[in-house]
Amino acid sequence: MGKLINGSFGGITGKVGDMVFYVLNGENVVRHAGKSVKPRSEAQLANQAKMTLVNLFLKPISEFINTGFLLNVWPEKSNPYNRAVSYNKINGVVGVFPSFMIDYGKVLVSKGDLPVAAGASVDLFAEGLRFGWLFPSDMPYPRENDRAMLLAYFPVLGSAVYSLEGASRKVGTDLLVLPEELLAEPMEVYIAFVAADGKRVSNSVYLGRLN
Repeated sequence: MGKLINGSFGGITGKVGDMVFYVLNGENVVRHAGKSVKPRSEAQLANQAKMTLVNLFLKPISEFINTGFLLNVWPEKSNPYNRAVSYNKINGVVGVFPSFMIDYGKVLVSKGDLPVAAGASVDLFAEGLRFGWLFPSDMPYPRENDRAMLLAYFPVLGSAVYSLEGASRKVGTDLLVLPEELLAEPMEVYIAFVAADGKRVSNSVYLGRLN
């Protein structure tokens, strides 16, 4: 940051924009700020490649992520999206630089301490995706009122269809309606639960690739 010395009419010292002002042998001198030409290391390039890959996956489902990663025990200053990027960059990317890829079975789109969807399944119908899950008789109250979070991600298109307030856990089934033009597209499918008061979520469960 630049600053004035010797009052209002003094010279400027420090960096202002891309210029550096300083005093040399009693004279005011200005030069362009130097730029590092040192090439980035392979580790830096690998980290950037992973970040880019994870962001391509998460951007279309950022609203889903904002619910699924909202309530984790993470540093208070981090936001849900950044939490999801951090987790999935470490756990959801496989391969050796520069040939990284997303392992859709390892990523999480929701992360929390509620019970996961037990016995979860999904089937493709003309209307969309029919999800099913079990509701154990010994499931404590108020888990019966948890709401299903349903997600179909289309990797070829880079888009998604999802529901954040699906059927309650006790119902055991729900339908995610898909546009007709998406029914034949490859899709990665997930289910999670969020408490009725929105204060807790479960880890997501990966239900596999369809088509």
